[in-house]
Amino acid sequence: MYVCNCNGLSEGAVRKEIAQRSRACGGAGPGSVGQLFGCFGCKPQCGKCVADMKQLIDEPNRIGSLMLAAE
Repeated sequence: MYVCNCNGLSEGAVRKEIAQRSRACGGAGPGSVGQLFGCFGCKPQCGKCVADMKQLIDEPNRIGSLMLAAE
């Protein structure tokens, strides 16, 4: 599924980039949507994907918080 149709960014590619950046930066992936787009060498065009991209960026932190809370 495409997250960003304007730039042809698939959800899988975005998740992979976030995971790679997180590992390379000691757990801190791209901090903003702009930084994430920069990883792909592009910028948001129409803006419809920005909320979804932000959600994907925040997802690892949310999952980590839930796991800590469950312990």
